[in-house]
Amino acid sequence: MNTPLVQLIHRAIRGERSALRGVVERYQGVSYALAYHATRSYPQAQRLARRAWVHLARRLGTLQEPEGLPDLIAQCVEKARETLPPPKPDDVEADGEGHSVLKTEKVQARRSLRLALADCPLEEATVFFLRHVEGLSLAEIAVLLGAEEAEMLASLRRVTVDVAFRAGFAGPEALQQDLDALPPLRREARGVSVVLAEGGLPYAKRAELEKFIQLDPDARREDEAVRQVLALSAGTFAAHRLPQDFVKDVLQDIPYAEPARRISETAPALRLPAPPKLLQMDVRHGSQLALALVSMLVGAILSFWVLEQLATSTLGAFLAALAGTPTSLGPTILVLGVSGLALFFARPPLFSALPRLPVAYFISYGVAAGVLLAFTCSLVFDWYGSTVLSFVLVEILFPLYAIVALGLLGVRALLAFRDMERRLEVRLRQIEDALGPLDRPAAEGASETPASAETSPEALRAATPAPAPEAR
Repeated sequence: MNTPLVQLIHRAIRGERSALRGVVERYQGVSYALAYHATRSYPQAQRLARRAWVHLARRLGTLQEPEGLPDLIAQCVEKARETLPPPKPDDVEADGEGHSVLKTEKVQARRSLRLALADCPLEEATVFFLRHVEGLSLAEIAVLLGAEEAEMLASLRRVTVDVAFRAGFAGPEALQQDLDALPPLRREARGVSVVLAEGGLPYAKRAELEKFIQLDPDARREDEAVRQVLALSAGTFAAHRLPQDFVKDVLQDIPYAEPARRISETAPALRLPAPPKLLQMDVRHGSQLALALVSMLVGAILSFWVLEQLATSTLGAFLAALAGTPTSLGPTILVLGVSGLALFFARPPLFSALPRLPVAYFISYGVAAGVLLAFTCSLVFDWYGSTVLSFVLVEILFPLYAIVALGLLGVRALLAFRDMERRLEVRLRQIEDALGPLDRPAAEGASETPASAETSPEALRAATPAPAPEAR
């Protein structure tokens, strides 16, 4: 096998659908040849090869080495043969009787050739089938079967001679002699026409063998029979090739299975995905709460400083003039109440095993709480004794702060929704891992069920383990 083919088989073993399609395209002829050797019928062999690929797709993950794929195909063909329905009446080979057109010498010779290939017991018959039925070259066959091209040529010579005797072209089958019992030159002359058709021989060797064949009657009779097999093969087997839609039909029979996902492989350290790191800080929840308290203190101090500047500056007087007469106490309490409720519902969780909110939210919430505390104290105690400051607080700063508090509540709701989505996804993956793939056999050699078969509720309850406690 060459490197691209080995890589393709490795990808198919890992479960890639496109790689599986490539494997079916390259090895469909091998499965067809093995199926024909088992059924001796071309239509029945096509049905058997299609069923065999469904079994192979289920067992492909158990393949250890790519070189073992032809053996696995042969095992799957035998497995699929057990469930293959009997052949249809139209699939039976005609007996040659009927109209006189069907009794011509050439038609009878082609029928004898088909029957001879069906009766050939040699394992090398797969090479002959791939070469003359599927039309592959010896180089392509050698790559598929993981052998040398010279070995494929020797196998093709041996099968061609055997088929020539079984078809009656070289005389009775009893006249076929054992190859090891022949003299060296006679052994080289057997099936030499196959070598000449596939690539040729050096001129001196070819002249020597041709002269020997002309002088030896047995060698001449075998050579003429081999030439007849080669001449009839193209017209005899061309109509029996696999249809163009064979690969598509096979892929339709194979269910699309997504590889199993494991939580331990995706997130071995945490049960929940980590939240986005807006400030590139990785701190625990307790540290985040402490950071919020510090931010609250900083926000209150900055707010007091800003209010002091507004109480004694020209800008504060200008803002008070724009605000006009302050509103009554009712609307002011309403605005403060809305802001306080928004901050209450936007609060981060006080107890959590893992950090579920970004650090930036804790800082923003602390600053907002500090600002509200400073505004409320300034309004109640009137530390600066400034009417200008009261106008600015009630008419401008309080409404703006209410809008900011409601926006912070919306951000908190969005972050809570995303956190819930992450926890639901992790929980669903835990359930998938606990159930496992239900359409695969539990062990090698277990009975294989069709992918479309329904699983009973009792079997599902028996296969589902008790749920593990959720991590906080």
